[in-house]
Amino acid sequence: MVDVGGSVSPRKRRLSDTSTSLRRIRALSFAAAPNLPEPRYLDPSHASSGRFQLITERQREKVVKYINELAEDFELCVQTGGLACNYFDRYAASLGRDPSRTYGEKRHVQMIASTCLLLAAKFFDRRLPPLSELSKVHHGKVSPAEFAILELEILERLRWKLHTPLPHAFTEHLVTLCWNAPFTPAIEERTAFFMDLSVYGYRFLSYTPAAIAAASLVTAWTFSAENGALGEHVGTLANACELSPHELQECVQHMISYYQMCFPDAAKHVTRGALFIPIQTRVADSPDTVSTEGANATMSPETVPPETPTAELTTCAAHAGIPKGADPNRLSPDSVLLFSPADGGA
Repeated sequence: MVDVGGSVSPRKRRLSDTSTSLRRIRALSFAAAPNLPEPRYLDPSHASSGRFQLITERQREKVVKYINELAEDFELCVQTGGLACNYFDRYAASLGRDPSRTYGEKRHVQMIASTCLLLAAKFFDRRLPPLSELSKVHHGKVSPAEFAILELEILERLRWKLHTPLPHAFTEHLVTLCWNAPFTPAIEERTAFFMDLSVYGYRFLSYTPAAIAAASLVTAWTFSAENGALGEHVGTLANACELSPHELQECVQHMISYYQMCFPDAAKHVTRGALFIPIQTRVADSPDTVSTEGANATMSPETVPPETPTAELTTCAAHAGIPKGADPNRLSPDSVLLFSPADGGA
């Protein structure tokens, strides 16, 4: 409908915007589909069938942590680390299908992870880690020439397909579909937090980037007590991701469970009605620091008990507002991948 002044009515403009956003979501999903990691490549059934496994699920968490810490050290974008993890998963999965693999030992894992980050930075970021600096990270045990050789090896296994839309690319379009839904700065921050956290969980490889983005948004609403948005928009988001509402809710539940496993204090406060335990920032009165009902203090990654099984993950949240070097106990990049027997290998 057009008013007398010739302008498009708000309703028609809204319908046009949602139609455009849905087309873009489908286009991004189509572009991402060929370049998604094999979702079950670390399952025990694969190992029992004789397929080679470079790492275990537990060790993968350490690899993701290493990649993100290295990206932080080089001041790269958060998404660069996520893209590097996509490359690593795809490359590691390809090794299980190829008996003639060159880089198939655990001593190569850190080198592979570093090279995946280098590739992601070249493709996505404005900064580029110099090969000489990467060599220093490895204490000179890997030369720039060796990085260059592995880079070509990874590119060939990935068939030079480096463009993979990440969940962050879907957020704006999903929010447009839910035109009257709340999307405050705090909700936006929480959505980004859960998208980044999902990279660490092996289970989330089973979901598309669109599904991760939608589940992160729903999870952010859940933790923000936006019950009205949950009831009204879950079906819309599920349809946009080509999922059933039940499948989307299942992804949300996985995300909540994983969050509570990484931040165990969160589970203690669920019964008090405070599901989300915000991460302490260094900025006073930050809009992203939300008071927790029934709790006297917020939780930061540094306060996670060291005996927590997934304590390594808790410094991963790039959207936690913690500046570089804030954690004095953070493992140095070269020590992260020293796997212990409990991790499933030396």
